[in-house]
Amino acid sequence: MNPMQTIPLMGIAMKQAKALRDSELIRDFCLSKYNKLPQIIIGHNVKKKPGRDDCPAILIPRMGKIEGEDSREFKYFSLVGWMIVNDKEAEDGDIRILKGLEESDALGQMIYETLCLLNPNYPVSESHYEIDAVEFFPQIVGEMQLNITVPRTMGMAMKY
Repeated sequence: MNPMQTIPLMGIAMKQAKALRDSELIRDFCLSKYNKLPQIIIGHNVKKKPGRDDCPAILIPRMGKIEGEDSREFKYFSLVGWMIVNDKEAEDGDIRILKGLEESDALGQMIYETLCLLNPNYPVSESHYEIDAVEFFPQIVGEMQLNITVPRTMGMAMKY
């Protein structure tokens, strides 16, 4: 009997978290902008939510998958969030720019690129990316859902 084909969600989340932790770009960016490394958190504890003092932070609060014996491809997703604090503004001619929004987008792009390059065998097939500079201001939060589609292969163990 062949073992069931599946990839554990925590295996994906741990590999993503380690890649984010080990990224020189992310580390250098956070040290230069905030004088500290980002906290990386897997899961979400509603009784102990990360706040302003925890920034910068990168979170992987939720993940999911669609697998099955009748599926031609398996689908996995992870939700990745990030938070920074910056309430400064700059002007470019007659345009006011929230610097935190600019920084949040820069960090989000680094996170996205790091995770897209993580496993060339199972690349990110789709992403949904957004930044919110309103709800928690002066915390600027970003969030992306990364979808990974894995073709089902006969008799081959899958590993992310």
